[in-house]
Amino acid sequence: MKRFIYTSALAISLFCSCETGVEEWTPTGPQTPPPTQEVVDYGARGYEVFNLVQEYYKTGNLYRENFPAQAGDGTYSFLWPYNCLTTGAAFLSDLEYDVDYQTLIDGLSCYWMESNGTHQIAGYGSGTDGTSGNSDRFYDDNSIVGLSLLEAYERLNDEAYLNRAGQIVDFLKSGKDDIFGGGIWWNESLKNVPGNESSNKPACANGYAIQFLLKYYEVCPQDRKEEVLAFAKELYEWVKTNLEDSTDHCYWNSKDASGSINKTKWTYNVGVMIQNGVCLYEITNDENYLNDILETEKNMSVNFTYALNEASNETLFNEIYEMFKQIKEAQRNLFELSFRKGFYTLEKAETNKINEEYNTLLNKFNEIE
Repeated sequence: MKRFIYTSALAISLFCSCETGVEEWTPTGPQTPPPTQEVVDYGARGYEVFNLVQEYYKTGNLYRENFPAQAGDGTYSFLWPYNCLTTGAAFLSDLEYDVDYQTLIDGLSCYWMESNGTHQIAGYGSGTDGTSGNSDRFYDDNSIVGLSLLEAYERLNDEAYLNRAGQIVDFLKSGKDDIFGGGIWWNESLKNVPGNESSNKPACANGYAIQFLLKYYEVCPQDRKEEVLAFAKELYEWVKTNLEDSTDHCYWNSKDASGSINKTKWTYNVGVMIQNGVCLYEITNDENYLNDILETEKNMSVNFTYALNEASNETLFNEIYEMFKQIKEAQRNLFELSFRKGFYTLEKAETNKINEEYNTLLNKFNEIE
């Protein structure tokens, strides 16, 4: 009991010491003013970089992979960087910069591979000969290009982009099989090749497929909506079952053809699954998706706390701290949304329960004495 009284007295004295009127410490001597923060116009900076790409990378209507060219480079860039350029151009176009956005987005057709004797279904190749696609076809690449096509449909209102996005849905379906209960492979050419680490079903291929499918669901023809949503939900559950770490609800990188898990955790895999959970909740109003996101956000904030405690320098600490604050804010907003929706409730404690807890705490203090 004495320990309880001493602890309470100490807490009260500390609390009272914070009252207004306590003498404040005032530093003496010259003070260093805070550094002036540069004001950056990121739109203008982005347009400057875009123009440098035009100057040094453009070749004909397409682009080089590197500048200066590196040994082994093809004539044109891979699909991935070209698509990144179209995404940047979309945002610059929104800011009313002259980037000839439609020409860039139409250039994606140079990577398209129609179905033929080798490929039973059409899709985007990772390379191009300048007129049509070639090389391996990756499912994550196709999903991300699909998102760009939907951006183009939104901005240019041309049904051709929506139709091509629908063809990507069919290509993604061809990447799924029943091995490990479903899920999409990474590379069309490396399905189920045990012993080859590139033969895997990764979080990125499945996560970006879900993201694309849910975006396509918003604008797709009515007769495809049920099919598209079911496919997205199926892939979401597959990622959770096969690649979610149950200890922190973040996501591992991939499962290879032998069934081994690559347990590396990348922020983009976690991020896309959070976004997918948000979209699925908005479409279905199913609280389970909201709970999934909240669990991930809570554990991410714990992981960031470890990083903050061991940051090796002030700059690193500040960078991590900014991300940490964003995660905590997102977590709090999610909890408040769950509370407003009635997914979490508060119960008024009965008097006997309060007394029971009080006596338990009192006994603990008595044991300390």
